[in-house]
This record gives sequence, C-alpha cells and structure tokens, in this order.
Amino acid sequence: MRSLLPFLLALLCVSACWFRGGRPPRTNDPAPLEGTFVSGADTLFFGGEGRGIHWHFAEAPEPLNARGQGICVFLFHNEEYRHDAAETFRLRDTQGRELSFLLSNGPAKADELTLFGGSWPEGKTFRKTTAL
Repeated sequence: MRSLLPFLLALLCVSACWFRGGRPPRTNDPAPLEGTFVSGADTLFFGGEGRGIHWHFAEAPEPLNARGQGICVFLFHNEEYRHDAAETFRLRDTQGRELSFLLSNGPAKADELTLFGGSWPEGKTFRKTTAL
C-alpha cells in the first residue's frame, strides 16, 4: 500500500503534463505568409510558397549575416507547426546556421509578427507593407 501512493502521485503528475502539452485546436490551415514585412531598417521577405525567406537586417543577428536567404520554420512545442499558432520562429540560412526567436505577442498574423530574442531583447514588430 505504501508504494501505491507514490505511484498514484507520479501518474497524476504525468497526466497533468500530458494535458498541458496539447496543441491548439485544429482549424483550417491559414494561407502562407507572403509579402514584405518591415520593422524600421529590418525587412523580411516571405515568398508565399513553402518556407523560403529573404532578409535584410540593419545589424547582423549572430550567427546570421545581415543580408541572407534560407528557410523559416514556425514551431509549437519545438515541432514545426502553422504560423497562426506557433510560439517560435526560426531562420536557417543556406549555410545551415540557425537563429530562433520567440513570437512575443502571440502567433504570427497574416500582416504582423513580433520577434523577441537574438539582437532584439525588447522585441521587434514586423508589419506587412506590400505583396510580392
């Protein structure tokens, strides 16, 4: 009987963690991000298909170059997910170097995303200005 109590407590903790780790409700997938998103002198160019991206930053966020191209990945609980429910945004250049940002004001929207981390400890909001 004594060993049953710790087992039940452990089972309760694991169950609580499992319920917390669920994904957001599944709805229709949003259209991919497309167009030019600007924040001051920094720009992200989303092509609208796949994960391709180009960027121009005023200051190079280590380990990336100030100007570059590669892929972007939106993550939820460290797994690739839709941009409208993601917690993290990751840039990977053509050399395989990566930089991750938190989406500090919630998931990305079709016309806005706020990145926190790297060179932007205060966060930086990128707003869509034009379509490609």
